[in-house]
Amino acid sequence: MKQTILLVEDEQPLVRLYQQVFERHSTYTLLVAQTKEQGIELAIKHRPKLLLLDLIIPERPGEMVAYDRRVGFDLLADLRQHPKTRQLVVFVFSNIDTHEDRIRSEELGVAEYLVKAAETPASVIEKVHQYVTV
Repeated sequence: MKQTILLVEDEQPLVRLYQQVFERHSTYTLLVAQTKEQGIELAIKHRPKLLLLDLIIPERPGEMVAYDRRVGFDLLADLRQHPKTRQLVVFVFSNIDTHEDRIRSEELGVAEYLVKAAETPASVIEKVHQYVTV
């Protein structure tokens, strides 16, 4: 049975890249959300095994990205309050790498903090394998 991974990411080239990467692995189904609203909806509905979460995303479809806000943390805080997603394994997947963001991630129970520019698709898949048993 395939394991569901949810990617919350609004950068289309990165979405397409990771869709291709996960398609090559027959053990995973990748769902994609581009906003906080979509991410919450898909996480509750599909209960993925793991969430790859960008921090800089729009709240709702059609809204501009607020580069000074970490909407991804708002999404995660909401998921931690919901009984169906409270225990969801989460990787922050962002190019933002500050001490404050790492502390906030720890407070919200993030399993891994991945800096996009420092990771290859192969290394991301390898880390997903470590947390998702098939």
